[in-house]
Amino acid sequence: MKYKRLVFPFSVYVAGIAMVLASGSIAQAQSTGISYFCGVNRGKPTTMAKTPDGEKPIVMWSDLGDYSAQDRCEMVSNRFQKYMGQQSMSYITIGSRDGLPVVCAATSPEAGCQEQLFTLNSWEEADRIRQQLEQMSWYIQGPLLQGGQEFIYFNLTAYLSSEADPERDVFPLTDK
Repeated sequence: MKYKRLVFPFSVYVAGIAMVLASGSIAQAQSTGISYFCGVNRGKPTTMAKTPDGEKPIVMWSDLGDYSAQDRCEMVSNRFQKYMGQQSMSYITIGSRDGLPVVCAATSPEAGCQEQLFTLNSWEEADRIRQQLEQMSWYIQGPLLQGGQEFIYFNLTAYLSSEADPERDVFPLTDK
């Protein structure tokens, strides 16, 4: 009998903590005024950021293997939203996981590749993405921080708060 009385208050307590933690992520997303979603840019599924100044394209998707462009867009857009809510995404960088090149989120250049956003097909593709990030950084006149030849850090926060024209050829990243 005492066991039943103890379980109910404990489960309410745990549920309350979960709600507070979840609301922290929601509050962070609301406080920045930025959210991520899968939209359409130039007729293709594109991970987009909705900012107080409008929508900005981040990554334009195409089909790959068993995954449609739409599926890839939705999966990665959800990751962008999740990591932004966790305050773990101010920069985009290229890193390695299990020997494969990946595009990652990072809180700072010192943090390295913290959260994997998506996997790349090859190191040649990683070089192409690196070049795109360099062009995007130049266009927004934001710093592209480098840590050796392999590591660059694109300031996503600066891009989202810039006056950059999303219709320029340098935006968004393309997966092929």
